[in-house]
Amino acid sequence: MEKFHKLISVVFHPILLPVAATLVFFMLNNHGIERSIQFKIIFMIAIGTYIVPILMLFILKRRNLIQSLEVKTINERKIPVIFMTILFFILGKAFTNIPNLLFLSQLFLGCSLALSIAYFLFIKKLKISLHMCGMASFIAFAMAYSIESQVNITHFLAVLFTLAGIVANARIKLQEHSINEIIYGFATGFATQFLVFGILWI
Repeated sequence: MEKFHKLISVVFHPILLPVAATLVFFMLNNHGIERSIQFKIIFMIAIGTYIVPILMLFILKRRNLIQSLEVKTINERKIPVIFMTILFFILGKAFTNIPNLLFLSQLFLGCSLALSIAYFLFIKKLKISLHMCGMASFIAFAMAYSIESQVNITHFLAVLFTLAGIVANARIKLQEHSINEIIYGFATGFATQFLVFGILWI
């Protein structure tokens, strides 16, 4: 079962969720954006939120600033979290200037805020689950989109909540996090998305 839990942790790694959420965003509605432009946006997000961070982790490991690419300790997570906080904020602000992508900006601004809170908690020696933070951000983003667009995605949300439970169980079984760290991570991701949703849309 340990291999299964590790596989779950890799497949649902928070670094992959921005691309997944963007794909869902365009699958639910093309938002008047041509398919070719959609692919370019997804490609840009994949480069910025997946390829670049991985390259950064390799550089940090090569300089012995982290012991492994899994960045398990609080100190090892600080630099990557700061980097991703800034990156998500830049992407979020960029999308706010494009009317058809304003809702997508919520995802990145919310993630930036969530990571800022995570970093503050690191200072307090609390390592919240970034996996759960990412899953909760995805769920809250989908819920907010459903509310604003009046699109019924109940079944999709049920799947996301089920997957979040599977991820939470995997992280606990691997002894990567305590139950409290799982809860704090989920609450942080969920709350920040709806906070940004309230600021942008209400």
